[in-house]
Amino acid sequence: MKVKQVLAALLAAVMFIALAIPAPAAMAAGGNTTVYDGVDYALVYDYSYYTRVRPELINAFGENGDAVLRYFVEYGMDRGDQAISSFNVNAYRNRYSDLRELYGDELRRYYLHYIFSGSAEDRIGLGAETLLDIRTVLDGIDYAPVYNYNYYTGVYPELVTLYGADDVAILRHFVNYGMKLGQQACENFNVRAYRAQNRDLRAQYRSDLKSYYLHYIYVGQAAGLPATGSEEITEPVTVYKGTDFSPVYDYYYYIQQYPELVERYGSDDVAVLEYFVTNGMTKDETAREEYSQDIYLELREQFHKGYNKASAVLDEIGWDLEAAFRWSAGLTYDRHDKSMPRRPDDGTVAFAEFGFDNGKGNCYVMAATFAEMARLLGYDARQISGLVPLGDLSGNFDYGPHSWVEIDMDGTTYVFDPDFTNETGTNGFMITYGQSGTWRYTFKEVMHD
Repeated sequence: MKVKQVLAALLAAVMFIALAIPAPAAMAAGGNTTVYDGVDYALVYDYSYYTRVRPELINAFGENGDAVLRYFVEYGMDRGDQAISSFNVNAYRNRYSDLRELYGDELRRYYLHYIFSGSAEDRIGLGAETLLDIRTVLDGIDYAPVYNYNYYTGVYPELVTLYGADDVAILRHFVNYGMKLGQQACENFNVRAYRAQNRDLRAQYRSDLKSYYLHYIYVGQAAGLPATGSEEITEPVTVYKGTDFSPVYDYYYYIQQYPELVERYGSDDVAVLEYFVTNGMTKDETAREEYSQDIYLELREQFHKGYNKASAVLDEIGWDLEAAFRWSAGLTYDRHDKSMPRRPDDGTVAFAEFGFDNGKGNCYVMAATFAEMARLLGYDARQISGLVPLGDLSGNFDYGPHSWVEIDMDGTTYVFDPDFTNETGTNGFMITYGQSGTWRYTFKEVMHD
């Protein structure tokens, strides 16, 4: 009797303990759990399938299902392991460009998307061995007229090495870098051919290659403008600031006489014309095999009449480069006058005129007055707009806009910075980039007249 009572008590205790232990939240076939850290991976993970395709896991973990699941979640998902017959993360990624734009190459996030959303949305997790629905839209602009993913990666296979099969990243690379470099990204558009064969665009965009791509996207394709074929300049620009210099100027003749211009300006026929007008004519350079000397002098006088103020200053101080620099550096510094030009796009002539008329101005005015006088002295003076570091009292640095002048002499590019001398009292005449004791000039571009 006592034995029966003891057995009954033990049975009751066992049943109580069994009822007190919660059952697993979810179990896969064969009794292995699919839940890890509160997430049920049953849609992307099956223990039997995973250990069959990765038998080394049995060697590592035996039949410990929890350990195999933990391995998949913590390592396999980042690697893109297929752990169930009905879902392949690479196929899922290949199939849906909207997910690629969101997740890039973070494979783990594609698994989680399918678990929490994709399956319920009836998205398919198999069957796409290559990219589908390849993206051509970035930041609201459709680059399809100038961009094809397969063509671009075929020409530049190193991009696949760099970005993998991330079509969004490769498109972004094309937009941010490839367009500036003039890379061809589809069979039907060559930016250099487009630039060469459309004279009006060269006059507007010059060497800003990205603008040609955008023009074709928005206007050129619909207008049927030529975008492939010869990259040789057709109908070189001869009109500069409203004046036609063709009676005394031929682009091809001029670069043949002065091949260094091609080294300096490449195929920028607008820049070559500008150089001839602003510099070459002051040195009586010949730019056409046959021309009228009278027309040459008339055109030169017509254009350079704007330099009369620079000429008058040189008459007063002497026709000497260093004297011109000292005059510009001696202007009264003023950056608050509201009548002064405000933007680099206003051009050298506008800044110089303000300086000659008012005897004051900022760094742009000082550089512009010196540039004009240097050109009259026969130098190829280029006014530069860029940035220099600005220090504060705490020793931190930021960058601010600045202007100076470049002149090439004997194979060296020299900096002439009247404002540097004006502000620091030290030499800014004929210095070099990186020279000790000078400013760190950066992000520079040549200003137009």
